[in-house]
Amino acid sequence: MNKKFVGIFVFMLLIFSFLPASGLNINNEKTSNECDCINQLKDIDEKYFDKYPTMEKSPSFIDIPESGIPEIIDTPSSFSWLDFENSNWLTPVKKQLCGDCWDYAALGTLESIIKIRENCPELTPDLSEQYVLSCLPNAGSCHGGNSYRAFQLMMETTEEGNYHNGIIPESCFPYQASDDIPCEDKCSDWEEKLIPILNYGQWRPDGSSSSREEIKTYVMVNGPVATHIESTDYFAYWGSIHHSPNDYFPYTGPSQRVNHVVMLLGWEDSSSIGKGGYWICKNSWGNEWGYDGFFNIAYGSLSIDTASIVWVDYDPESVDWDPIADAGGYYNARIGEEITFDGTDSFDAEGEISSYTWEFGDEAVKNGSTATHIYLEKGIYEVTLTVTDSNDNTDTDKTWVWIDEPSNSPNTPVITGPERGSPNQEYTYSISTTDANGDDVYYLIDCGEYKNTEEWVGPYTSGEELTFYKSWSALGDYEIKVKAKDNYGLESDWGTLSVSMPKNRMQNNLHLFKILDILLNALPTLRNLLRL
Repeated sequence: MNKKFVGIFVFMLLIFSFLPASGLNINNEKTSNECDCINQLKDIDEKYFDKYPTMEKSPSFIDIPESGIPEIIDTPSSFSWLDFENSNWLTPVKKQLCGDCWDYAALGTLESIIKIRENCPELTPDLSEQYVLSCLPNAGSCHGGNSYRAFQLMMETTEEGNYHNGIIPESCFPYQASDDIPCEDKCSDWEEKLIPILNYGQWRPDGSSSSREEIKTYVMVNGPVATHIESTDYFAYWGSIHHSPNDYFPYTGPSQRVNHVVMLLGWEDSSSIGKGGYWICKNSWGNEWGYDGFFNIAYGSLSIDTASIVWVDYDPESVDWDPIADAGGYYNARIGEEITFDGTDSFDAEGEISSYTWEFGDEAVKNGSTATHIYLEKGIYEVTLTVTDSNDNTDTDKTWVWIDEPSNSPNTPVITGPERGSPNQEYTYSISTTDANGDDVYYLIDCGEYKNTEEWVGPYTSGEELTFYKSWSALGDYEIKVKAKDNYGLESDWGTLSVSMPKNRMQNNLHLFKILDILLNALPTLRNLLRL
């Protein structure tokens, strides 16, 4: 009996030692988010997790002064820079290829701060992670680093900071996921492209409810921050199969280290979650992980709000951003048909586009935010829009237009159905036509009893039959009229069908009976007249 009791006790110890990794929260409460997958981890090849790299060692926060801790204000129960004032203030999710998450989180945070400070959600700054790896190597490497040090050296104007305050665009120094790329490989005019930062800092939250309110206050008032987590195999696997913005990574017990840096951009309070809610975060493992690269994580989980919060600031007066051209499209038309090209979605962060120039690919050039053009030959044309702001900064965008042979009008519609009937009885009619160019067609139907409403119905494919139902409320002769038009507005002739609602035979017989009755009643009078 004692051996049996000891065996049960050991078995229970093994079970409880496994629970923190299995997705149960600190109160042993299990939710739908809290874990349908951990038991499968043992069956997954370790190479699977190479897709989601982390730092090889934890960053050091020793001797980093604390700054930027905000005075707590009342915050709403939910907030996210993914959807603030109906706009997305985040830049697209990127994919790190080595242990440089610290670099991606830092620059992703700065990209969002730029959009927020410029008050321009359409702006899409894309900053160079390779510049930090190659030109600010003391901030870190592909094996790990420190987001705070990245900002510190970015602003430093000594040799360690490459003598300049700022970061350059991705286009000036594309990412190669290597520590061995020399700083000299950046573009030759990199100094003209530098985007300076205004300030930076960090503080160490303690995980308390007031500490979380400090994070919420800072994020809502200033913008996203970089934060640190312990990325476990379970966390990596969880995000690979959870792609709903309503899912959240659960609290799985205390963490002893951090090895990954992500962006924290919002939160959702919920009494149904053991820790009271979750943080909304942006990762750098590509958009196939989580929901388009984003994820939710329960308060306190994986050290998300107990390690280090890193922030950065930017002065919108420090950079005159190039305008962004948007040529719209793609476009299609036929020879001789006028096309309107629309560039009104182009924008400038400072709101000062001074000119729009269109090149239509057939040597024609026009100006204006919108422009019309007619092509005289069939073909595929490349259309270029160039926009210029008040400081002569320019940007171009290209689109395409497909020009086909001239369109022919659809054939006259054919109408089939009963040509005679009775009032207040519903009849079935069918319409069809074909278009020589195979274009879709729309129909305009006028049944003669009421005023034509000029409402086109469709589209229908060429040759497709349209059935409709009609009744007439009064006796009379009517004409059903139908015309067709194609996608280009070319109209057919009217097709017609005459329909009669005549008096029926019984009604004619009643009239005859009345006449006979009158004659019979008149017979005695006729006899008397004849006798005279």
